[in-house]
Amino acid sequence: MSIKHKGRILAAAVAVTGVLLPLGSAQTATSAPLSSNRTVRALLDGAPSTALSDGSVLTQKRNPGHVVAQMRRPDGSTIRASGPVGATLVGKFTSNTLGHKAGAVGDPGTAEVSIEIPDTKLSGQDPQVQLNARKNSGRSVVTDAMETGMTFEQAVKAFGDMGDSIPTKAQALAVVNGTYVEATAAQSSFPVALAAPGLMSPVTATLPSVLVTGGTPVILDSACADFTGGPANHATSHGCNIRYLDYAVNGDWYISNKMKSSAEVSDWWYQMTRHDVYTTYNPGNSWIDWEPSAVYPKGSCGALTLGVKDPKTGVNISYGSTICPSSLGPVWASSAHLGFGGIWAGGSTGYENAIALGVVHNPPSTSAAYTVRIWVEWG
Repeated sequence: MSIKHKGRILAAAVAVTGVLLPLGSAQTATSAPLSSNRTVRALLDGAPSTALSDGSVLTQKRNPGHVVAQMRRPDGSTIRASGPVGATLVGKFTSNTLGHKAGAVGDPGTAEVSIEIPDTKLSGQDPQVQLNARKNSGRSVVTDAMETGMTFEQAVKAFGDMGDSIPTKAQALAVVNGTYVEATAAQSSFPVALAAPGLMSPVTATLPSVLVTGGTPVILDSACADFTGGPANHATSHGCNIRYLDYAVNGDWYISNKMKSSAEVSDWWYQMTRHDVYTTYNPGNSWIDWEPSAVYPKGSCGALTLGVKDPKTGVNISYGSTICPSSLGPVWASSAHLGFGGIWAGGSTGYENAIALGVVHNPPSTSAAYTVRIWVEWG
């Protein structure tokens, strides 16, 4: 396994010729003009059932510390998410009737599902309190995935390799059902590791808003989103993001992100041509290391391991997954959103994976709000 540190700082999403793939072109390169473009948004406030303006029905359940939401659309498609109270669930859908195949149910198109996570930093809460709150809750990326429609076994198979703790099935079901008994702070707290000599002192290491995790990454939060729909409801995508808080001193944060999506289009007439997972931050943040940094061609299924290094702390985050034909490459969102992720491209009717990692510098007085997005195209 090779851990790369490229020493690059990206304060805006800039494409580098031959290396980076602009997200805008990735999402609009269909064979014909799009005949429709629909967007639906819903606030996750815990309200049990809400009818939306487009005819969708939003159902929510409030579990300790977060909300589980399902949006069922008039066409039978469904999007789901697990996130904190105050998050926003967004669905964007396109279709192309000019590319319709005779006998097919539905048209070529795309679906993007995202969950917009509100800021947790500018309130001034001690970052260690945030880390402990997540640990005490029993939540993990596995329970997040279960809350977006997966069984325990499916969630472990798809996202159990992301480095988060894997609960027992009983523990996971207790979290999902809202019956998990949270641990006390004394049971789950962990020592604060000091940074290199001269950066901090033992006195300041325990003050609020001061945290250096050293060589052991500590998970701050995670979020997952899911889509089922498309042609004859045969398109499915699951995407999750884990954030590690590497460093937090006086509001100066360094955050590592680990992303994965798994998607398929198992339709007789259409196949999946591309899908991606990416995470966006507001302006003022900057991506300082990322993978994939190039397009990795895959002639056959094989393991691919990526790694990033936080230059502030030396923390390494790595992630490996099986990637099948034809390629995995970088994908950048617009400069307005500072987004980065990984895009799988090829042609398939089975599940395919896309993975990405990135380190974000979140300066003082800058929002740490972020959005997890998953996107799939079929044709």
